[in-house]
Amino acid sequence: MNCAHRGALALAAALAGPANAGDAPPLAVPIDCQVGVACFVQNYVDHDPGPGAADFACGSLSYDGHDGGDFRLTDLAAMEKGVAVLAAADGVVLRTRDGMADISVA
Repeated sequence: MNCAHRGALALAAALAGPANAGDAPPLAVPIDCQVGVACFVQNYVDHDPGPGAADFACGSLSYDGHDGGDFRLTDLAAMEKGVAVLAAADGVVLRTRDGMADISVA
């Protein structure tokens, strides 16, 4: 399946909603910031099965093999202040990881 076809399927699925909407948990943004104002999506999961990379809409907000979602803050001062990490849905936290160095490319 080519990227344009996957993008069309992703758009159709997003517009239709989950197949079993009653069974799907509501998901929230996993950080305490206003996306598009105080923070931004940096990278999505890589949906390209080959050596390239493509986000869910066949865009370039991913890199080869990336299996998570990355958010960025507006500047170094916001990064140093920090932002709370939240649960995206009800459930049990199985693992945590901390102590990773923050990365600033500015």
